[in-house]
Amino acid sequence: MGKRVNRCLTQLELEQVESDIFNDIPLDYYRNVPIKFNPSVKWNEKAVKGWLLPGEEYVQLAKLDFQYAYTSYARILNTATLRQLAATITGSSMLFYLKGLGVTSILKHAEMGWDHDFTEMFERYQENGWNFKRTKSYSNRVLRSLK
Repeated sequence: MGKRVNRCLTQLELEQVESDIFNDIPLDYYRNVPIKFNPSVKWNEKAVKGWLLPGEEYVQLAKLDFQYAYTSYARILNTATLRQLAATITGSSMLFYLKGLGVTSILKHAEMGWDHDFTEMFERYQENGWNFKRTKSYSNRVLRSLK
């Protein structure tokens, strides 16, 4: 493999690296090779603003390939695929699984300084028909009490 300058790895190169790691082959040929990540490739500001409801704010999730936006209404929007991710309803928060990481509404709202009103967020999910899943610990009885 040759020297890469100002570009991302191709799928073939990524597979080669994974194979080398799996087989304990040293990755010396990847050391000190500048690879530039361009976050604007997957980020679609226009799509995010088109999704937002009145009064809804958002933040770009920079640690996750720059393609996700988290909103103050506890939604995660994928700007690359133009989809909204389904939330998992827990006892007191919304939980999202992204690329092996968990994002919880309580922590994200605290980080951004937004109020976290779980009942209001859940009602928005029901009113707007947004997809969600329930955890086993979150019973139907609790969901009925929020209606």
